[in-house]
This record gives sequence, C-alpha cells and structure tokens, in this order.
Amino acid sequence: MEHPHSKKFAKVRNYQSQQQAFLIGLLNDQCDIVFQKPFKISKKTLQFLTLKLIIFPKQDEIKFASLVKQKCESILTLEMKKGLEHKTAIRRFENNKHTIGLDLLRDILESFGYFFNTKKSSGKKGALIMENIYEVFYNGKFISSREDIIIKGERINRYLTNIIRNSIDFTLPKNCKVINNIMYNV
Repeated sequence: MEHPHSKKFAKVRNYQSQQQAFLIGLLNDQCDIVFQKPFKISKKTLQFLTLKLIIFPKQDEIKFASLVKQKCESILTLEMKKGLEHKTAIRRFENNKHTIGLDLLRDILESFGYFFNTKKSSGKKGALIMENIYEVFYNGKFISSREDIIIKGERINRYLTNIIRNSIDFTLPKNCKVINNIMYNV
C-alpha cells in the first residue's frame, strides 16, 4: 500500500525538478552548463539534476555542485552543534541541496534581469524553507506562469535526464537549440 504522503511528496519533488529545469532553460541563454550523472536515477519522481559547473563567456565559472555542498555542510555542522539528531541532519542535508540549488539558480538569473514571484512552503522545525516560483518576469515584463514552469520544466527535465542517463558528465552548450525550442516555441 502506498504511503499517504507519497503523492504529496512526489508532487512537491516533481515541482522542484520542473522549476530547476525551467531555470536551467533560462540560464542556457547566458552560459554552458555542465551536468554530472547523479548517484542514482529517480524512478518515482522527475530527476533533480546535478549541476557541476556553470561556464560563462570569458571563462568565468561557478563551481555549482561544490558551492551547494559547501553551504549544505555549513548548515549541517551548525545543526549538529545545536543538537539535531544525526539521522535528521543527514536527511535535511539532502533536502537542503535542492533548496540551496534552486535559490542559487534564481540569484544568478536575477543578475541577468529576471525577477521571480515566489511562495514560501512551510518548513518543519528549523528546516530550510523552500520558495516555489509562481511567476517569472524579465526586465520588468511578465514572461511565465506556474503552468509554463510545469510544462516547459518537465520537457527540459526529461530531455536532460535522457542524456545524463547515458553519460558521466554532459555539457549543455549555451543556446542549445532543443532547449530554446522548448522554452520559446511552445
């Protein structure tokens, strides 16, 4: 029998993955993105992708996976010092990777003129609070709704997951035609 929270968990996790893929679609206009094959491929929900590097023109780069891990480790250390149970801290570490990764993608995109209207989800007892995007603006102009994020994000996620499934590292080149087609011709 399926756990009563399983459907809610899957819906939340899928929307995180859809948001991530949609943000990747926006960011792909600006840079190359290097993905790393995840430890395991999700079978019940959309895959949350592992971004290794974001490479901008002029060779500027963000070591995305390292930065997210570093921030999560800082939070883990702080929570353990406050007496949080080890098992809970490790579970939060995994959840925090998603929250911090999405926050970082939004921050990067904001530097390029994007703005996001978000709603905060309820965090449990000190856990990081996830901000879910429901509207996207570019240079002050509305460009996408929650429905756009779901549809385009899922298509991008499935496209990238199929590639990553068969490779160790994969570089998505700036202005990838497939991604642009999904983002701007739907």
